[in-house]
Amino acid sequence: MNEKTLKQNIYHFLICVFFAQCFAVLGIAVGILGGCASGNKGAPIISRPIVVEAEADRLWQVSQEQIKRTGFTLDKVDRRGGVIQTYPLTSKQWFEFWCHDVVTFDDLAVSSLQSIRRIVIIEFEPLDENRFEVKCMVNIEKIAGDPAVISGQVQASDILGETIGRVPAANLPGPRSGEVAKWYFVGRDQALEAKILDSIKNLVCPEFAKI
Repeated sequence: MNEKTLKQNIYHFLICVFFAQCFAVLGIAVGILGGCASGNKGAPIISRPIVVEAEADRLWQVSQEQIKRTGFTLDKVDRRGGVIQTYPLTSKQWFEFWCHDVVTFDDLAVSSLQSIRRIVIIEFEPLDENRFEVKCMVNIEKIAGDPAVISGQVQASDILGETIGRVPAANLPGPRSGEVAKWYFVGRDQALEAKILDSIKNLVCPEFAKI
């Protein structure tokens, strides 16, 4: 393969990637606008603590396994304090079909158009022998300098108008030379919280009670 052919192949590849990203943004826009036009966005998912009856060792093991299954890496594992916390994980984008850290379509749209990451925290409160209250919090953080600050209650359609011209995963803001990226809390992902809690109770104790 000569140099000219190689350059042509690279050029064609970049063109294909560009159009694939453009179609992805268009698909997100059509999906959101279609949902707005129909007036059916669905009820928001509310995450609530669960109460399970199980051996402490089993509950502790299953909880860590389910966190890892969503793609997170454990950071703090404090058995005595009853807390498990993960390292921050950059959130799934539209082409990362193998990732499991984003649950809803709106959240996928946001993480595809902005620099978003998530941190999972699970807390265990013993109630009596082999009975525990389990709480899950998934904190959403956004990198400083990215426009259109979002909160846990803002829909993807609220920011789409300001970000539709951007290509997903392109021109992501980052720290300047010698600077450290600054992230700040913008809300909670209750859909992912509910998913993690459901997976824990289904494996640990099918008979459970939500508070």
